[in-house]
Amino acid sequence: MDTFIPAINTETVEYDPFAGPAIERCFPTTESQREVIASSQMGDDASCAYNESITLELSGELDQAAMKDALHHVVMRHDSLRSTFTGNGTRMVVAAEDPTLFDLLDLSAFNAEEREHMLSAIDEADMTMIFDLQKGPLFRSQLIRVASDQHLLRLSAHHVICDGWSLGTLMYEISALYYAAKHHLSADLPKAYSFESYSLAAADHTKSPEYSAVEGYWLDLFRSPLPRPDLPTDRPRPKEKTYNANRLDLPLASDIVRGVKETATRNGATFVTTLLAIFEVLLFKLTGEKDQVVGLPAAGQSAVGERNLVGHCVNLLALRSHIDGDLPFNVYLKRRRSEVLDAFDNQQYTFGTLVRKLRVPREPDRIPLCPVVFNVDMNMDDDVAFEGLTHRFRSNPRAFENFELFLNMTGDEDRLTLEWSYNTDLFGEATIRGWMDQLVRICKNVIADPSSTLTELASERPTTIGKRGYPPVEWQGKASPYPKTDIATLFDEVAETYPGNIALELLDARLTYRQLQQRAHAASNGLIALGVKPGDPVGLCMDRGLDLIVATLAVLRAGGCYVPIDPAYPADRLGFMLTDTGMKVLLTQAELVDALPPHSAKTVLIEDLPQGPDDMPTTRPDSPAYIMYTSGSTGTPKGVVVPHRAIIRLVRDQDYMSFGPDLVFLHLSNISFDLSTLEIWGALLNG
Repeated sequence: MDTFIPAINTETVEYDPFAGPAIERCFPTTESQREVIASSQMGDDASCAYNESITLELSGELDQAAMKDALHHVVMRHDSLRSTFTGNGTRMVVAAEDPTLFDLLDLSAFNAEEREHMLSAIDEADMTMIFDLQKGPLFRSQLIRVASDQHLLRLSAHHVICDGWSLGTLMYEISALYYAAKHHLSADLPKAYSFESYSLAAADHTKSPEYSAVEGYWLDLFRSPLPRPDLPTDRPRPKEKTYNANRLDLPLASDIVRGVKETATRNGATFVTTLLAIFEVLLFKLTGEKDQVVGLPAAGQSAVGERNLVGHCVNLLALRSHIDGDLPFNVYLKRRRSEVLDAFDNQQYTFGTLVRKLRVPREPDRIPLCPVVFNVDMNMDDDVAFEGLTHRFRSNPRAFENFELFLNMTGDEDRLTLEWSYNTDLFGEATIRGWMDQLVRICKNVIADPSSTLTELASERPTTIGKRGYPPVEWQGKASPYPKTDIATLFDEVAETYPGNIALELLDARLTYRQLQQRAHAASNGLIALGVKPGDPVGLCMDRGLDLIVATLAVLRAGGCYVPIDPAYPADRLGFMLTDTGMKVLLTQAELVDALPPHSAKTVLIEDLPQGPDDMPTTRPDSPAYIMYTSGSTGTPKGVVVPHRAIIRLVRDQDYMSFGPDLVFLHLSNISFDLSTLEIWGALLNG
């Protein structure tokens, strides 16, 4: 067989700074980008360690012209994808036109063995291709025809212009743009948030008092003598840091996934934090070190509330943990829950800045402070849907890795895969498989008895604990197929099922589900008439009562997200929330109007809402349902965006209480306190 040469242009040409598309604009890079650029300049292997690549396997009749159009439009939507960098890495240069090429490769005429050989060559070429940060392009797309009804869509980029969150956004937008192109429509997508705006806001943040508080948090976390993480290696460490890597993709059994989720729920922790704590127990076993640091990437898109932002917005959080072997795991987990939340609350601080401030001694053979990284990429393709096609998502393994060990957990509600990327100059495949086995045993022990001490878990004692053995099936966590819809649609379904049931009761006043539905529909139409559009924040400054619940439902049905505002808050906090969200409409009550601070939102009493057409915009499960502000104990209060699916999951996919039409809830909590979420929707979404 002849050697296959993939369709990737590797020709070396003399660089002409005036060649290529016209420049649209340029702006400063972020500190995090400058750190990536500096690392990429350590050599070709170092640069390739930042290659990001994913593949969508598409089955069905594909419209190539529509796909080409979708890829072009997604590049034009996002300035990062059209960007290159100045030689010193301080400025980002955005091209006015799409600098990328639509690369179509047809392998359908070859037999299966030949195709497999060619696809392996494409994988290798893609992940060893060096991105030129000055010339670009830094984003590539390739459509590979495997058969008449089988295609592979590969998206590849340098990490300096794209992160994991961005890849999920791109997959969703390409599917929406593909549909629009097929039907000659304009895609129903919100305006893309410019990376320039993100970069300038990040620069302003470094000059703010809040940034000083964030820096103080990290310096205080590492004020004691610095740990020196040191995994046991199979081979002597090279004198200089190397990047050669391999990746093992190992599935985690579904019963273990369910058990870990149940353990997380019972201890008030997230699935991610619970997996992280289990991983830290494994590191404790491997190293014997009680003072550990694990890197955890944090998406800046969530911090700034811009879900459709594409670019390098990730900061690596150096999570420090202190292992007390006598501590029960469930106690350790609750402590880690609080510590991880604190870290995310202070995520706008770069890893490179922390290393410089701490003056971490540099060693040529290893990455400082944080050689091990843990990450979770769940449900990356949840909202992806190509008309007429089925798809399967997979991430492509890198040929080079910056860290000694990078453990990424990926998948969906039904399956979880552990992607172990490791430095092959340090570790062998058998060692990594052994670590996976040990991690699985620790998971089983945690599920069997979360009160086991960390030392007991690390010692790999048998999963049979006393005479109890494995938890009885009847109380193991089970993931139910909760509705993948929005709250307003689900409420309408419940109202049609239980129209005569009492939905709300206050003193002598009562509303049935049918009456509540009718009032919410009318108020929703009024909000739409006022100009409320999908995704718009709408303030709710109201006392607890029937009108508050009507208003909450109305906002969600109009496609907006409600912002609960406690009338008893100090004027400064009220003013900040009203301004920070950029809300255009504030629903309130007559007796509260005079106490409100000055603001630019249109103040409307719920009884004064105008009449409007009966309409209900399309709302996705990942659309924002509400924005709730933190206490501000670490600085300025921060708005946390909660999507519809999170609320529905809370009250429709859990076994911790028997939800149903006979259950009665007391709305005791202030609506600005997140416990009110359970009280309101636990009732209204279950009849």
